[in-house]
Amino acid sequence: MLLDEESRTLSLLTKQNALSPVAAIALTVVMGICLALANPLLLRLGVAHGGWLELALGVALCAAVGYARGRWLAARTAAASTWYQRGDGHDR
Repeated sequence: MLLDEESRTLSLLTKQNALSPVAAIALTVVMGICLALANPLLLRLGVAHGGWLELALGVALCAAVGYARGRWLAARTAAASTWYQRGDGHDR
């Protein structure tokens, strides 16, 4: 019974880790589209097309969204891994 629970948890963690690159690719595509759509707004705000400020804003936004998404995925993985803990008193 316990081995079944452990293997189910391990299977879930493996699936989530295998899907992480897919999530990263999808997030990169979405961020590229969002930054392309935000370009006219940046031009109206006086940010030069192809300038250093545009690059810095794009990098900062992508880093912030990527970091937040990574934290979210890590929290989901951590929640799945605490589903069963050995020695928690329920295995007696």
